Amino acid sequence: MASFEDINYSLRPNKSIERKMICEAFQKLAYIGDLRDYRYIGMGSAYFTDFILFHKYFGLDKMISIEKEESKIPRMEFNKPYKCIEMRYGTTTTVLPNLDLQDHLNLIWLDYDGKIDDFMFADLDSVVANAKAGSMFLISVNTEPDNHLPKKEDKMKALIEKVGKERIPSIYSDTLLNTKNYPIVIYEMINRQIRKTLLERTGGDDKRLDYLQLFHYIYEDGAQMLTVGGILYDEKQKKELVKMKFAEINHLSTDNNSIKIKCPNLTYKEVHHLNNLLPCELKIAPSGIISNKEFKKIPLNTNDIKNFAAVYRYYPNFAEANL
Repeated sequence: MASFEDINYSLRPNKSIERKMICEAFQKLAYIGDLRDYRYIGMGSAYFTDFILFHKYFGLDKMISIEKEESKIPRMEFNKPYKCIEMRYGTTTTVLPNLDLQDHLNLIWLDYDGKIDDFMFADLDSVVANAKAGSMFLISVNTEPDNHLPKKEDKMKALIEKVGKERIPSIYSDTLLNTKNYPIVIYEMINRQIRKTLLERTGGDDKRLDYLQLFHYIYEDGAQMLTVGGILYDEKQKKELVKMKFAEINHLSTDNNSIKIKCPNLTYKEVHHLNNLLPCELKIAPSGIISNKEFKKIPLNTNDIKNFAAVYRYYPNFAEANL
């Protein structure tokens, strides 16, 4: 059974917040060129949520959806929301090398729903080795450790079987994996692959690309997920990169410190009251309680208020509708 038949990918609140955060960063690329010149490459599944968002927000009309479930072709074609979406059927590993990445400005999202596997590094290598300067890319993977394994040391063995021992950073080779450190290990593996591919990318100094990490998210809508990515740029684009002022966006991460997206479950009334008080600086007392008087009237715990304040501009509004 395809994963989209188990999960409605359009109704995941933390994922929804992540998408909007990515949109805020992507619009900065207007300093490089018209955003409508970018081509989006993703994995639309049957919901095409990302495609709808990028088409509506930015007018992207060159879009490619990679779909490995060839048995679901009729359903994918039926649910495709726009004529401008081109379907490519097959695995990412077979499709990506045939997309002429060097000829287009691309926004590429390798949005896997599974756990890290060796083929994902091959896909990442294909993207970083061939993408045109000015392109943005992301990779998302499931970072839930194999908790069904009886021994803690078996989790590392299972990971090695998936990706090979040489991919595991030596400082983590003897680590007992758990929910907290597993995404750290996966992040380091992904980051090393990106850097390795960039070093191996051929061409003189005028063709050499650099990488600025922008995204390092961890969130959970059932399973813990990790998203890593950024922008590839050349020497000529450095001035434009400065103008983009990514540092002014507080939900971006350029290093190994992840941004945790934690969307609290709130009622419409609670959201409305909190929105009326934001933005503002939350004052936390030594006891851990928010000391702002106006927040004391709202019967929510400190963590829920802090988590909402961090994402309130991107907080999703889901409502039942008869369409």
